[in-house]
Amino acid sequence: MTLDADAVVIGSGLGGLSAALGLAQAGQRVLLLERHEVPGGYSQSFHVDGFRFSPGVHYVGELHEGGLVRRLFEGLGAAPDFFELNRERVDSCVLGEERFEHCAGREALTARFAARFPSEARGVAAVLETIASLHARLTSSVETHRARDFQRWSERDRFFALAPLDTLLKQWVRDPLCRAFLTVHCTNYGLPPSLAPLAVHATNQGHYLEGGFHPRGGGAGLVKSLLAPLRQRGGQVLLETGVARVLVERGRAVGVRLADGRELRSKVVVSNADPLVTWTKLVGLEHAPPAVRARLERVRWSMPAVSLFLVVDADVRALGLDSGNLWITGSDQEGLHRAANDERPWGDASPAFFLSVSTLKDPTHFDGRHHVLEVTAAIGWHVFARWAADPEGRHAPGYLALKQQLEARLLEAVERAVPGLTARVVAKTLATPLTSERYVGVTRGAQYGVEKSRDLFGPHAFPVSGELEGLALCGASTLGHGVLGAVLSGVAAASSVLEVPLSGVLTARDAKVRTWPAEDASCWPGELQAAVSRRSRD
Repeated sequence: MTLDADAVVIGSGLGGLSAALGLAQAGQRVLLLERHEVPGGYSQSFHVDGFRFSPGVHYVGELHEGGLVRRLFEGLGAAPDFFELNRERVDSCVLGEERFEHCAGREALTARFAARFPSEARGVAAVLETIASLHARLTSSVETHRARDFQRWSERDRFFALAPLDTLLKQWVRDPLCRAFLTVHCTNYGLPPSLAPLAVHATNQGHYLEGGFHPRGGGAGLVKSLLAPLRQRGGQVLLETGVARVLVERGRAVGVRLADGRELRSKVVVSNADPLVTWTKLVGLEHAPPAVRARLERVRWSMPAVSLFLVVDADVRALGLDSGNLWITGSDQEGLHRAANDERPWGDASPAFFLSVSTLKDPTHFDGRHHVLEVTAAIGWHVFARWAADPEGRHAPGYLALKQQLEARLLEAVERAVPGLTARVVAKTLATPLTSERYVGVTRGAQYGVEKSRDLFGPHAFPVSGELEGLALCGASTLGHGVLGAVLSGVAAASSVLEVPLSGVLTARDAKVRTWPAEDASCWPGELQAAVSRRSRD
């Protein structure tokens, strides 16, 4: 039988791209298939009236020297450039009249909490120490791991790391305002402290303890940094090429059938589609072992979101914004979670939201006049479920009316947080969970894949490999979500195919990630300053 490729990779999100590049770097003939017209999955960028938006990539951590994300990109031979967010205000959190700014560096952050909440100083120090040490234990020395190692936790880690975050907080911190500021990152994975495993929070907040970074070129910049070396190593990328079925013969994945009926044969198949799509639509439940079917029956999906994309003709720095993130939230993460799931969108409360100014995070994207902002707010899937079966691009009037209502409420909330901003809006568009389903193919618009609760995370998550010979999975529903989780899952998938530790995948030595402070142009090299100046003149 003639093979069309050694490996067929389904989906070009960061997980699929990383798996494809890792395999190509090892000499495998790789064919990457993407049903959309542009690659990237959640990391793709899109344009409105000529302005670029990157809905899935707002900031990334661990890009300092020796940081895990830097090691992954450089080991893959990818070298995206990044701007570092304002170190003094990586995350600015506003709760009513109260405000607290997360800075970079655990010691500096601990001292800042101690100055604001003196009576909680010892407790906050203990919480941050626990988060940092657990994050280090779960992510350090990953290059020596094999794919299966990530989900074979010790009994101690199963007991401690899967305990609710709330357990740690109640032990050490009494002040509810202090707790709220300490747990703002719960929004990064869509669970309140009572449901979030400590490991999920530790790998998220720990990821940002040394600062946050934004890729030059937005999400598309990350995608290009992986695509270029993939193609240089002979990897083929086919866009607008949907997969109808994974071919299974004698209990092994042997290739794919495309939507147009063509069949492609390969030694292995790597799926970057979510597990429900992979097993029910592509592989077929008749080929799924009992453990997979049982997991699919109890699976829950993470909180979706609506995103409002804005272009403003305004000096946003004069309005108090900078390259850091702005979180407008409530003092009770449990209440925020309930409000997002309310039968009426956000109930009677003003929506909590996350605001990012991408033109301050990536100065090369600023045209000298217009700033690009993204506003994201969690919202329950049930709000949109009635329109999920509508034909693509042909939703009923009720859906369009709902979008207008949600847009108006978000604009009101933004205006309260940043007075004077909304009067300067020159372009806007709203994306819903149905938008994510259409363009990314994720079930129920789940922005973090499978819910990261204790019975669906870590040793209980969907494994990268081992459940069907010749098939590997990657993406947000396996090892973790976000840029780190997606890239790590792709490297782990390649590791499982090659039957080597991750170090056997991360073999590139010449790639070098570059970072610059977004807030200090004096540190930029001449070519970067020229690019920013040229963009402003154009």
